[in-house]
Amino acid sequence: MDDPDWADYGHEQILQAVVRHALTADDLDQLCEAAETPTLVDAAGSPVTITSARTYRDAGVLTLDPGVLLELSDGSQFGLTITVSRRPSDEVNLRPPHAKHPPAPPYRRVPGRRAAGSCGCACSTGGFCGGCGHAGCARR
Repeated sequence: MDDPDWADYGHEQILQAVVRHALTADDLDQLCEAAETPTLVDAAGSPVTITSARTYRDAGVLTLDPGVLLELSDGSQFGLTITVSRRPSDEVNLRPPHAKHPPAPPYRRVPGRRAAGSCGCACSTGGFCGGCGHAGCARR
């Protein structure tokens, strides 16, 4: 994708945009219900809502890290910082929004590594899962 607005952005900025959108697409009580978690309510018993979800840059947060600043109706603020713990080993390209998804590539067995245990991810069938951390994962 040759979109100049996104050309210099990496995973962090795209994830930041997705998190911001996801947290403003529905009311907080609906998100809690969908996640099967308790709903936050204020002193009057009304559900707490997200009154603002802005990127750190738009909110004027003094950091170079990407993230989303959430302001809730009860007066609280939360910062969701996006940090990188590992970069992809191969080049990653961008697909424009609303483009048809290509078929997923078949999993390949990593030479010299054996899948073990009852992990339900790709590592148990000979593929590479990225080290899912499950107890039976051979990549852990």
